[in-house]
Amino acid sequence: MQWIMAKRNKAYSEYVEYVQNPLTGEKRTLKITKGYRSYSAEQFTMIRFTENDAWIKDLKPVLPLLLVLSQWIDQTTDFIPLSSDRREYLCRYFDFENPRSLTTLLTQAVRLNALIRVNGSHTTLMINPSFIYRGSTKDLAKKLMAYAKYTEAQSLNLTPNTNFENE
Repeated sequence: MQWIMAKRNKAYSEYVEYVQNPLTGEKRTLKITKGYRSYSAEQFTMIRFTENDAWIKDLKPVLPLLLVLSQWIDQTTDFIPLSSDRREYLCRYFDFENPRSLTTLLTQAVRLNALIRVNGSHTTLMINPSFIYRGSTKDLAKKLMAYAKYTEAQSLNLTPNTNFENE
């Protein structure tokens, strides 16, 4: 027999087995309970190797920064809001005494095409989903197109359309 009992934020599977001792014929009940965490609070970041892994070597100086930034990607817009609190956190995390060091690292990531400043903003960033990506694989193509649009718009000083529902 098997019962599945759901509790808030946890799902448990409970198994009940009846075991018979072959020597005495005695029947015993054995109860096994296994608990499983809810995965709704879990967050995952994908690192892509579809084309190849050469990009890792190129992004070596900024890769730790990108991995930390990836935890702040907004799932609906794919933007990373970089508030002053987050800048302070990054400076402490990377042991930067001078905030300019963080600005230099961000600029290097932009120059390496690992990151863009959305519409030229210094407080809204987007990681190149060709390298590091959050979300489902079925949405990846749309997010790659969005990144390309923002990159193109930045070079032409345009503001791209952010409404992808009607395209």
